Amino acid sequence: MKITRYDGKDIKRVLIGMVTDDVVCARIASKWTPEGLFASRKENLIGRWCVRHVRKYGRAPGREIESLFDDWASGKEGQEETIKFVEGILHHLSSEYEKNGDGYASDYLIDLAGKVFNRVATKRAMEAAEIDLERNKVDDAQRKLIDLGRVELGVGGVIKPGEDYQSWRDALDNEAVKPLIQYPGILGRFVGNEFARDSFVAFMGSSKRGKSWILLDLAYRAVKQRCRVVYFEAGDLSQRQLMRRMGQRALRRPKRSGSYKLPIDYPSSKGDPIVKSKDLEGITPQDCFKVWKKVQRGKDKFRLSCHPNSSLTTETISSLLFDWEREGWVVDVVVVDYADILAPPNGVKESRDRINEIWKHLRRISQEFHCLVVTATQADAASYDRQLLNRRNFSEDRRKHDHVTAMLGINVTDEDKKNGVARFNWLDRRDDAFIESNQVYVAGCLDIGCPIMKSTF
Repeated sequence: MKITRYDGKDIKRVLIGMVTDDVVCARIASKWTPEGLFASRKENLIGRWCVRHVRKYGRAPGREIESLFDDWASGKEGQEETIKFVEGILHHLSSEYEKNGDGYASDYLIDLAGKVFNRVATKRAMEAAEIDLERNKVDDAQRKLIDLGRVELGVGGVIKPGEDYQSWRDALDNEAVKPLIQYPGILGRFVGNEFARDSFVAFMGSSKRGKSWILLDLAYRAVKQRCRVVYFEAGDLSQRQLMRRMGQRALRRPKRSGSYKLPIDYPSSKGDPIVKSKDLEGITPQDCFKVWKKVQRGKDKFRLSCHPNSSLTTETISSLLFDWEREGWVVDVVVVDYADILAPPNGVKESRDRINEIWKHLRRISQEFHCLVVTATQADAASYDRQLLNRRNFSEDRRKHDHVTAMLGINVTDEDKKNGVARFNWLDRRDDAFIESNQVYVAGCLDIGCPIMKSTF
């Protein structure tokens, strides 16, 4: 049996959120009690400064926490030990924040705060009940446990829209829906904000139409844009094959030296992309290692988890994400290559139900971890004869469409493939209107691992 141990890391993250994040600080302030929500008096002291500040100024204290400490410390003569202790906590929080400069998602910190505060409240109630039991006051002990209330924060929390203004600020915060992954040019305008936190996006395409290349390209762009990314290879490629592709993508070079045609412009979809031949050297292990170290800026930004075909489950994915979260590594983007070859959940035998449960759980992962989940799926046999995919080209189970927040079709005819072209169209888009027949053309070169280099309408 796995036992979760709490060593104070969760409390530190919550305190950092209260000091630095307006949304986190305001949400916790709405539930703050006079005695505080943390277990320690010193932690409650810092939390109280943050709560007072956000109630007065509408924002977290940030660097002004130092002034709040100085004002407090100036009136505490003879309490040098307490001052030194609180100063040490603030210094440690500052070091932790600097070390994790990109920060954590507000929703993740709010969920974490709910767990921390409810653990404290439960422990307090149990200790008080234990005292009553020792005094043989059984009814009082039971009443304390029955009356134990929850601190409702984050997922599963109860919102009162007529009383909680912060929930409206949070819901309409443009930063919250800012995409984690942004594409350049025309393709960027076409996909908009769909690759945002809490989203579940899928690519649908026929066999051998570049789905894995597109997923790897997306993961690479996410790392470049300072996201923490985990790439789950579910068995379509081996670890060696995938890492070769990773080297090609990051170096923009082929496996073997030679002359290759690269798209340099794509003026219009009415014509072919303009290409130019270029002599390129093949990739080497040394160059691949150096470039990925540079891409990650020396930080732990990308994790790769490869599994044999039909052995990886969504439960395994969740378990790994929870384990890494406890380490302090909180994911922003989860890429699964690809959902159709994940192993079925335990106890689900019927094929269509198996697919439905897998896709439901992937959606749940995006909500539980407040991350972007991206995967791909195979189109049906009829898609081979189509110029443009539609919602009816699903394979195995229509309910895939129900669980995604967006789905893009990958359209590649034999002529498109010869020209290094793919066409994307929307099959699902939950929050925005779309027309299936609208498409954007992209040109790339798979020899150098770049499926998306130029785009046009």
